[in-house]
Amino acid sequence: GGMAEKWYSNDSADEWTFEIRSGAQWVTNNQEVYGEVTAEDFVTGMQHAADSISETISLVKDLIVGLADYMDGKVGWEEVGVKADGNKVIYTLTSPVPYFDSMTTYAILYPVNKDFLEGQGDGCKLGAWDASTCEFGSVDPSKILYNSAYVLSELTAKSVVKMSYNKYYWDIKNVH
Repeated sequence: GGMAEKWYSNDSADEWTFEIRSGAQWVTNNQEVYGEVTAEDFVTGMQHAADSISETISLVKDLIVGLADYMDGKVGWEEVGVKADGNKVIYTLTSPVPYFDSMTTYAILYPVNKDFLEGQGDGCKLGAWDASTCEFGSVDPSKILYNSAYVLSELTAKSVVKMSYNKYYWDIKNVH
């Protein structure tokens, strides 16, 4: 919801469209602007989740057209029902899901910047995931991009989690 200016479904609620807001920025944990959040980032996020077999992929695996078959190696990514069209990300579902918009709070549907992801090691390439050579999303806050109200500025396992305001957040005036 925060990254979309508006969203809607078709009459049967088996296709959902989210119009991604312009001006939302990706930033590093050092508050350096990396680029603008795009609809394509949501497609990348889903493919990365499928490739890396995210622990929460089961929430959407059988819900999004072609996702289970992609994960089983039966079809290519182009057959999966997550597409970007300009500033719109379109999800085609296997059945009507009138509450799909509320599912967008699940991290499994979060965006990922492709250039940043693939820059985190050879194993981070879409379609060729290898955890042993990919550092994306590790415990190092610099291996993650941020687009929310906060960035992870310090992380020490079982000891310290420090967040800082994201000064480039699109709605910073409403972060309290």
